Amino acid sequence: MNIYIEVIGCTANHSDASIARHQIEQHPSFFIVDKIDDADIILLFTCTVISATEQRMFSKIEQYVKQQKKIIVTGCMASVQSEQIKKINENIICIPPSKIHLLLSYLDNSAETSDQFKKYQSKKRHSSIFAPISISEGCDFSCAYCITTLARGKLTSYPKTVIRANIEDAIMQGCKEIQLTAQDTASYG
Repeated sequence: MNIYIEVIGCTANHSDASIARHQIEQHPSFFIVDKIDDADIILLFTCTVISATEQRMFSKIEQYVKQQKKIIVTGCMASVQSEQIKKINENIICIPPSKIHLLLSYLDNSAETSDQFKKYQSKKRHSSIFAPISISEGCDFSCAYCITTLARGKLTSYPKTVIRANIEDAIMQGCKEIQLTAQDTASYG
């Protein structure tokens, strides 16, 4: 099956997309395609940080539904607005960012997903220039203007050994810029 990946939003989404790409590339039945017309499945990484972006995401989902392809929505909208997404089309699969490492189980019921792909590990980079490296997920604050805690959960810092290994992997693959990413990098630890 051919999968088209579209990533909209923050560097955390791009980091999650690297994890998804790596999983897909490791599976013999799935292939990443560059053109949506060649796809059987659309994997959309969404953002819902502001109202205008949220409306753009809903419009994009509606546009994709018209193409009659299997749609998987992940990113923050999948966490906090899955009910609204399902109202567009009940067959849309919503995967919250905290579950992106289980992508294969959503694509293929026979796929093994136990600890094969951990949320915080990414082996292959899509870009050879820069690598977004997640150092944590979520936030411990509850700012009135921000949906991050609802979408990404409470702060979970990733092990330093894993972060270092991901950085070394990126350098070995020729990346020139390492971009540490998190919803609240100052709260790491």
